[in-house]
Amino acid sequence: IDFGDGTVMAGPTASHTYSTSGTKTVTATVTDNKGANSSTTETVSVVAPNQPPVAALSVTPAFGVAPVTVMASTAASTDPDGTIASSSIDFGDGTVLPGPSASHVYSTTGAKTITATVTDNSGASSRTSTTVNVTAPVVNQAPVAALSVTPTSGMAALAVAASTSGSSDPDGSIATTSLDFGDGYVTSAAAASHVYSKVGTYTVKATVTDNKGASSTTAKSVSVLAGVKITSPTPGAVSTSLVHVAASAVSLKPITYMRVYVDGVSKYAGAVSSLSTYITMSKGTHSIVVQAWDSGGTVYKTLVSISVQ
Repeated sequence: IDFGDGTVMAGPTASHTYSTSGTKTVTATVTDNKGANSSTTETVSVVAPNQPPVAALSVTPAFGVAPVTVMASTAASTDPDGTIASSSIDFGDGTVLPGPSASHVYSTTGAKTITATVTDNSGASSRTSTTVNVTAPVVNQAPVAALSVTPTSGMAALAVAASTSGSSDPDGSIATTSLDFGDGYVTSAAAASHVYSKVGTYTVKATVTDNKGASSTTAKSVSVLAGVKITSPTPGAVSTSLVHVAASAVSLKPITYMRVYVDGVSKYAGAVSSLSTYITMSKGTHSIVVQAWDSGGTVYKTLVSISVQ
């Protein structure tokens, strides 16, 4: 028996293994007792074993912040001796979907292993895997509000300057500011001045908001006091003999009367809450006292000393 690949064996039976594929011609030759012979042939088709497919997997994105939607595809998978019959995608968290493409949402953090399995038309299969890293969302930190107020106390009318300078944001920038002076006046300026005309305690609030919408507030108190404020002359001033005296008085109750004393002698009196008058004084040092009364009988006074040349 000639197996057609160089292998010849004596009969009447023989076996042979073909290690290569192709069409093989087997020839059998028989010889009788008188030396005559004859031959016959048969063909054998040897088929190569099925080769497994080559699995391919693409995943986008490869990382993201939870919750993140991931798209996976086995579309680039191939089979060297056939076709891809089916595929599946295991997203590593219990979710398995048929291919060649599928999407999935990861709502928890961690490294997620995605495995693709492809099977060819002859039943052979192969796998490939990749990892997606899912991180927790970054929590925006609130800004730090800073507030300076100058002065924090004084007699009405009291001019106050406020500023949010020094405010900061640990993970961004300050986008907007607000200053609320506590008496109805609010401004979006980072720094502003305001005059309190009424006696009372006021809360100045500063609110800063960062570029991601988080905000914080800080506050300081301002005490606006009752009393008499002399605006002219100023303490220690040097004046001519005709001295301009200007003053105003405030209280929680209406001011009903004011009087000006020079060196203890009354020089001006009137039912007013503010005054502006000129008083003749001799050369030398003088003490000027402005005194005021409110409707409840409370008395306020302020003193300044000046020199007259």
